[in-house]
Amino acid sequence: MSSSTIRKALGAVKDQTSIGLAKVTSNIAPELDVLIVKTTSHDDEPAEERHIREILHLTSG
Repeated sequence: MSSSTIRKALGAVKDQTSIGLAKVTSNIAPELDVLIVKTTSHDDEPAEERHIREILHLTSG
């Protein structure tokens, strides 16, 4: 296994852990915390537009 493959796998595990923690520990807006983690994941791809739209919806008064 190459180091980049291991790095990607560890990044995915870290992202899933962060999502789980955000769901359990967030007191104010857990759905917002989860969306932020998903939008700033370790993927090399841009964030999904639906996540960005939902963040804007949740944060705009």
